[in-house]
Amino acid sequence: MPQPLLLSELLLDGYVLGTPSVAGPLTVFPVFADGDATPSHEGDGRGPLPFALAAELGAEARELPDGATVQRIEVHNPLDRPVILFDGDAVVGAQQDRIADGTQIVPPGTRQRVRVCCVEEGRWDGSRSKERFRPASYRAPLSLVRSKAASRRTGVAPQREVWQQVRTTVEQLKTHTATGALTHVFDQGGAKLEGMLLQLPLHPGQRGALVARGDHIEALELFADAGTYEAMHARLARSWVLDALAEETDPHAVGVSRAEAEAFLARTLRAPLRDPEARHGTRTVRLRSARVEGEATIYGGALVHLAARAPSWPTERRIRGAEAARTSDTHPLHVRWIPARFPEGCGRLAVAQAPGMRAEGDGPFPWRRDLESDLLRLRHAHHADLLVSLLTERERWRLGIPRLGEAVERAGLELVEAPLSADEPPSLEALDGVVSAARHALERGRRVVLVSRHGRERAGLAAAATLTRFGLGAGVALHLVARASSPGCPGDPRLCRLVETYVERRVR
Repeated sequence: MPQPLLLSELLLDGYVLGTPSVAGPLTVFPVFADGDATPSHEGDGRGPLPFALAAELGAEARELPDGATVQRIEVHNPLDRPVILFDGDAVVGAQQDRIADGTQIVPPGTRQRVRVCCVEEGRWDGSRSKERFRPASYRAPLSLVRSKAASRRTGVAPQREVWQQVRTTVEQLKTHTATGALTHVFDQGGAKLEGMLLQLPLHPGQRGALVARGDHIEALELFADAGTYEAMHARLARSWVLDALAEETDPHAVGVSRAEAEAFLARTLRAPLRDPEARHGTRTVRLRSARVEGEATIYGGALVHLAARAPSWPTERRIRGAEAARTSDTHPLHVRWIPARFPEGCGRLAVAQAPGMRAEGDGPFPWRRDLESDLLRLRHAHHADLLVSLLTERERWRLGIPRLGEAVERAGLELVEAPLSADEPPSLEALDGVVSAARHALERGRRVVLVSRHGRERAGLAAAATLTRFGLGAGVALHLVARASSPGCPGDPRLCRLVETYVERRVR
């Protein structure tokens, strides 16, 4: 069996972290090359040139000459160097604004059709079809790029997810836009966005950045050379800041330490690639480490771009032996806070798996969670105040937590039991009972966690319905829940329709 190709084998340099910059909930560590290693493509003039720079030298992007389409544009590269469009790079103008759908390289002296997604849903201006696109002053936010990629991996065309993500951001930041343009969101970011940007400076020789928001590592991006990163820095920083402004960050999060950041950088550089032939030719390959996810773009056998992040959901560990089990130690209870902005004085809302669950045959390994450990984590690590349990009595017995209420009380938490069946969609009356309990607690400033067996279907339904009571539409509410939990959560289309029906009945 061939040995896996490690990312480090494609690196021309080693990398080290610099002194971090802090802007609100963001902590950004600059990444530098470690010493004078082999020169990068910057020195030999052969490596890909970012489209933002190439456009100043004669490269251009236009609508397709044989008829514009939403999913493709044409890039003409008359230069003697390849041109690269990084995933999420934005171009504005022509018939509507677009972002690159995946990192793509246009060879020298060629015209190439590149995949794009629309980020201006309300405009399709045929009178501007001959107009040249302009490189935007921003790159798409990380949350949008990740949601788009997740949709594609599940076999779903990403355009609908992109539009929903833009709508959600517009509503979260109360942007005024007649055409649903992501550009307008950035343009109206105001003094707060500009002030945070000033706190995230470019450093001489910087090759990349490790970005944390609160206590979670959001991204590690590395580029082939300092010149490429310099061309991208302002665009990247605007995307980081917009995510921080659009999504509520846990004020109790302690932040990512330098040791944690260095450990993540080291894990990423040691990560194996899914394609053992990645060193040959030009391609984008995924990392396959259990503790790192992302993509690396290879050109001429060397890394030209890396985008990696820490998984937001614990990845299955490789446990061997008949006694293997998932415990509170191997898989700490994951509490997913919904990134919604509630009115001032309100609390926060999250969804979580059943604490203390002990279930045989549930997935590849049985669950052997410890109820007391899980509840203490909820209380002290996540500062939860109230658990709303959607488990039925029969479920609690099957999961080995029949005395959940007593344990919750010992942990210093409050409990509301509002059981919903896992077998069929609940009635509107039962759903409204859950929503009312969560809503009243949120309005009193409480931190509320909705608990079901897996923290997805029923908990996702109840979370989305609760958000609609704070003025959000059903589509935006469902999207925020999916963003916090997993794409398509809740996955049962009947539950999504139930949220829409719940809103319609309430409006009547």
